[in-house]
Amino acid sequence: MKLKNKSYLRAILGLVFSIIIIFSSSCSTTTSREEPTPTPLQTSPALAKPTYTVQKGDVVEQIQFSGRISPAVSKPVYFRNPGRIQKIYIERGNTVKVGQILADLEGIDQLQRQLALIQLNVRRNQIYLEIAQINLDLYKKQTPKWTQGYADDLKIKERELELAQISVEEAGLDMKNVQVSISNTQLIAPMDGTVLSVSMSEGREIQVYQTVATIADLTQFEISASLLSDTLGKLTEGMQVSIIPHGGTGKESSGYVRVLPYPYGTGGTNTTPEEKDESTRIAFDISAIDVGYQLGDLVYVNVILQQKTDALWLPPQAIRLFEGRRFVVVQEGEIQRRVDVKVGIQGDERVEILEGVSEGQIVVGP
Repeated sequence: MKLKNKSYLRAILGLVFSIIIIFSSSCSTTTSREEPTPTPLQTSPALAKPTYTVQKGDVVEQIQFSGRISPAVSKPVYFRNPGRIQKIYIERGNTVKVGQILADLEGIDQLQRQLALIQLNVRRNQIYLEIAQINLDLYKKQTPKWTQGYADDLKIKERELELAQISVEEAGLDMKNVQVSISNTQLIAPMDGTVLSVSMSEGREIQVYQTVATIADLTQFEISASLLSDTLGKLTEGMQVSIIPHGGTGKESSGYVRVLPYPYGTGGTNTTPEEKDESTRIAFDISAIDVGYQLGDLVYVNVILQQKTDALWLPPQAIRLFEGRRFVVVQEGEIQRRVDVKVGIQGDERVEILEGVSEGQIVVGP
């Protein structure tokens, strides 16, 4: 019996031992497995830097801006009194004459009645003045100087004439005041021309000096442009320009800078604040209408500021700037070296080189 128990025990121990060996072998195989080797990324070759050759040629500094064909002469129209618009007598495109009434404000009827009464009063006082003058003349002619009380009566009649004169002057001042009020309540055409725009309607409230219409002379055109201070600072009145059409009907032509806005030029110095124009004005050398331009056409204006022929030049991208120092990298065989340069005229595509390099040298770009 004991032998059977021992044999049974040995069999169980052998089985357990076999299981341990198999488990150990499995773990050893798993841990000893090698990690996969990563595939190295391919690196791109370094990009070749651009090179430029120092050349000789024309170097031009110029600016270009856009503008529109506009009337050479135009004036804004405004009321000199605030109020509500009563009646408008014009519309866009109408031809008007200087002094023509274009519109008026409410209250104009009352002012006109007041003016009519004052005009009657002026005439009444003028008649009294004439009577006083006749009485004085008759007294001098018909009354002997030795008549008792002559001097006193003469003085009275002279004072009566003086009072009549004062009454006429007072009535005249009243009439002028009402006439000014009427003028300020009416919109008056300041020039002969065409109504270019109307921005008012009957019954609308308007403010004093608010532009409500524009009158223009459509027989003469020029270019109007709104420019930034950086551009204005490079221009002077009288500069010659080239005018290039853009989608319009005109042809390429020439002209000049007629007016620059203050303080860059004389623009606005001889006008009222209400009529001040901040635009730059370009005049044509010949009639814009003859060239084929129409009102509102878009054009480009090209202005040459400086130019030089047979000058050394490089493109702007070839020149480097660091802490105020301008330099280029010159390629000499396998060697590259930095060379300081002095520049002159700076155009959009070419920069004049005054010192530092010579024609034919190769410059490496950044």
